[in-house]
Amino acid sequence: MNFRLLAASMIIGLLCMIALYLFAPRTAPKQITDVEFKRAAESFIKRPGAMQEWVKICRPLLMPQLLDAKVEGALLSTRTAQAEDVCRRFLNVMADGRLTMSEINSQPDPFPFKVVEDAERSEPPVDR
Repeated sequence: MNFRLLAASMIIGLLCMIALYLFAPRTAPKQITDVEFKRAAESFIKRPGAMQEWVKICRPLLMPQLLDAKVEGALLSTRTAQAEDVCRRFLNVMADGRLTMSEINSQPDPFPFKVVEDAERSEPPVDR
């Protein structure tokens, strides 16, 4: 067997792999737009049992923030009910367009309560 031919083909293969790694276009994950997210939230709410499913997913994410908040005299069941309420309010303002993904992503907190409250006070946008 010709070892020079084998070594040359391995080097060519290695150079091709390096070239692919260096010069192949990189595909970034597609960011969801505000309109797509609003449409998804609207269709999610219309599904039977969707709100309970959302609350079941959302509540454990909010509980650490509620426990860190210095709410004196609040029981765990009260915080659980508060987390469920915030989850419902969040999905409702997302579905009617008062809260957008860009507003949420601009906040440093993982789940900004203040943004949800501000969105509830604002008027829903007019569909075009």
